[in-house]
Amino acid sequence: MTLSDSWRSNSGRRRSLAGSRRGAAVAAIGLMAVVTTLLSACSAQPKPVSSEEASVSYPVVLGDVQSALRSAYPDLAWDGSATDAAEITADNDGGCVLILPTLRSDSSLWAAAGGWKSVMEIVNPVLDEHDFDTVSSEDTLDGGWTGISSSDDSGAEIRFMDKDYTEITLTAPVSDGDCSGSE
Repeated sequence: MTLSDSWRSNSGRRRSLAGSRRGAAVAAIGLMAVVTTLLSACSAQPKPVSSEEASVSYPVVLGDVQSALRSAYPDLAWDGSATDAAEITADNDGGCVLILPTLRSDSSLWAAAGGWKSVMEIVNPVLDEHDFDTVSSEDTLDGGWTGISSSDDSGAEIRFMDKDYTEITLTAPVSDGDCSGSE
């Protein structure tokens, strides 16, 4: 067998290896595109809604949560209402945030429910209905507080905090540039 015969007989293998390398490269590029897309989706910044939209939609969320809790735990009295006046103010990052009135019970929701798991079972359907993430774990809080929280794709966050009494807050970043409540 001459050198050229050997080269010819191996050329099919070289083409096969080259094809395999091209296939692997295409697969690697495809995998990198998928990973990049997933990572950008995970790290995507929330897109705040207008103060007008937030002022209409988020009080409904807080009101529905309050109604669900009143139905499940009728012995708990709540001060504040989702229909009380909301406030738009500047946040620490220079953006604007809608702050809804705090719902407060002088009693412990956590104790009345026997823990956050029971509260999650009550509020998760309401949160899901309003496109908030369902709650599956407790938050780590300081100062003897315990709590749970949820957020939506716009960056709004509802927090349930308990320390012998309960407070429920809902805040939402808004797209207003001057925090006046008008775009």
